[in-house]
Amino acid sequence: MAGLEERTDNDLRVLQERLGYRFRQTGLLIRALTHASYGHELVCDDNERLEFLGDAVADFVVSVLLFRRFYWWDEGELTQARSDLVSSRTMAAKAAELGIGEYLRLGRGERLAGGHSKSSLLANAFEAILAAILLDGGIDKAARTVSRLFATELAALRATNRPPNARAALREQLSSLLRGRAEYRQTAASGSGKVRFVQVALFVDGVQWSTGEGRTRIEAEQRAASLALRRRRSHTAPAAGE
Repeated sequence: MAGLEERTDNDLRVLQERLGYRFRQTGLLIRALTHASYGHELVCDDNERLEFLGDAVADFVVSVLLFRRFYWWDEGELTQARSDLVSSRTMAAKAAELGIGEYLRLGRGERLAGGHSKSSLLANAFEAILAAILLDGGIDKAARTVSRLFATELAALRATNRPPNARAALREQLSSLLRGRAEYRQTAASGSGKVRFVQVALFVDGVQWSTGEGRTRIEAEQRAASLALRRRRSHTAPAAGE
């Protein structure tokens, strides 16, 4: 299989189209595709340092995406989902979808050993590419790329983990405890459409229990109710009347 050194700019252009990102410094992309075995033979930079940074990029961006989209999950659920999404298996699968293996620059030994299809090498190269995008275009471009590349997995998680009706659950809990009703007061709002921001505060018997933010008032209220329920489970919410 031809190595990257034998490919043309058009080949790199195809890979960048698959990534959905056009590099200003193609040298970063080439370095991300360079395995240590090739670097040792040709005495050039390899992708190991980029892999280190790319792992952190994936962790950070996926954490933010999960935090924002699954506001009703606790820390354990968020951690497990992140672990699944940024696992070496998932990274290797993403690299395979993008055809990254055919672009890897490998030393002779790795080429003969089938390195172009090794899961570990594919996963490492994928992470290195995320780091290369960060260095080339900044965190916003890297975050958009990760969000786009993981859109299918995030949508599947959302489809199988619908948000509970936290407002109704809180209302039932307050009723069973003979407590007052929940009152939601809007405290801030800005923007419009997809960038709209609404913040509400949740009060019970005049005592503020929590706040919530969202793109709509209902979403903000659900988040405030969800937080209040979690705090009551951990006994950190104020008792009504305190």
